[in-house]
Amino acid sequence: MKKHPYSATVLINAHHDMSWLEKTLWSYSCQTYKDFEIIIANSFSLSPEIENLILQFKKESDIALKQIVASKKLLASQVLNAAIVNSQSNYIIMVEGYCVAKSDFVEQHMALRKEGYFLSGGTFKLPKNISAEITKEDILTHNCFDKKWLRTKGLKRFFKTQKLTARGIQAKILNKVVPTNATWNVHNSSGWKKDLLAINGVDERMVNGDQGREMGERLINNGIKSKQIRYSATCLKLSPINSKVTQDAFDLNMKIRIETKKNNKTKTEFGIK
Repeated sequence: MKKHPYSATVLINAHHDMSWLEKTLWSYSCQTYKDFEIIIANSFSLSPEIENLILQFKKESDIALKQIVASKKLLASQVLNAAIVNSQSNYIIMVEGYCVAKSDFVEQHMALRKEGYFLSGGTFKLPKNISAEITKEDILTHNCFDKKWLRTKGLKRFFKTQKLTARGIQAKILNKVVPTNATWNVHNSSGWKKDLLAINGVDERMVNGDQGREMGERLINNGIKSKQIRYSATCLKLSPINSKVTQDAFDLNMKIRIETKKNNKTKTEFGIK
């Protein structure tokens, strides 16, 4: 018998456009891997729109779904920590509410997970007009991940479309040669729940944008290694995003990250506990 009700938790950090969140949700209704739950970490606050969206999703999908809502007592970063604590699996895949997942997205994260590691996936950013044109049918039929379909919508040819097409050995090679470091990014990363709890989760002083990056730095300080899978597990990043980090917020985030690096911190005093 399984110790946990689900093998994985897809934790969706939702704080942007509601229509983008809807597209994100439908991409998880057609995953090849089925044994997971969804938790929406809702920074919108409770609204009829999101309630209707969740009800509609539950009517048309067998995927377990619940939300944790921001309030005056529960701020955005605290919602992420509450979602981690309330997850009913031992493995957490963290994504943003404006990223549409490929149908094998959860399967890839689960196949490539490894004790002592966290995984860093990739995104393929779409322009505003194509993001708006993507329909539920395009997601369920997987058209929106097809290069030819995207080019009919005006997408220009460039190297990064390999994120949409790479498979098997090619994906493994590209993951190894990619020049960027494997970091924990809220839009597409995964790791073991016990490892996130050990470092006390997200630093709740952080403003949207860098919570995951700083948390990943503490994971590494605590002996957890990072693994690049950006060509194996890819999301479409919809644009535009209706929220911007102010300069003050950016400066605060960087100050906290500098402290984490300088002091080799493994835990935050401003986290889950």
